[in-house]
Amino acid sequence: MTIREVAKAAGVSPSTVSRALASGGTVSPVTRERVRAAADRLGYQPNASARGLITGRTGHLGLIVPDLLNPFFADICKGVQARARGLGHAVFVSDAERDEGLELDAIRTLAPQVDGILLCSPHLSGEELASLGDLTDKPVVLLHRREPGFASVT
Repeated sequence: MTIREVAKAAGVSPSTVSRALASGGTVSPVTRERVRAAADRLGYQPNASARGLITGRTGHLGLIVPDLLNPFFADICKGVQARARGLGHAVFVSDAERDEGLELDAIRTLAPQVDGILLCSPHLSGEELASLGDLTDKPVVLLHRREPGFASVT
C-alpha cells in the first residue's frame, strides 16, 4: 500500500496525505479524518525508512549489555524492548561479552543506525565514557550506572 493509493482513495494529493498523517500537519480536520479513514480502510502503514530520510530519525535505539546470558541483563533487554515497542521504536541489541573494546565497537557500529544508545552497566572507565562524544553525536543514556555528564536510569 502506497501513499498514492491512499491519496486516490481519499480524493486528495499525496502531499495532503503526508500532511494529514503527520502530527501537526496543516490540513483541515475534515480532510485529516477523510485521509485517516482511507488509510485505515486500506491498511496503510507509513514507510519508516522514507520518513527517516525526511526527519533524520530512524526510530531505532541501540542497547549494549555486558552479558545476555545473565538473567538481570536479559530482563532489562525485555523491558527496554517492551517500552520501545509501545512507542513505535525498534531496539538493536549488542552483547559486549564483558569487554570494553567490544562496547566501543558496538557504539561505533550502532551509532549511525540509531537515534540513541543505551549502555547497560558499561565496563568503560569514566574517561572512556567522557570520550564517547568523539565516537557519536547521538545521545547516550547509562543504565544501572551514574556518571557525571550522562543521563542515567538506575
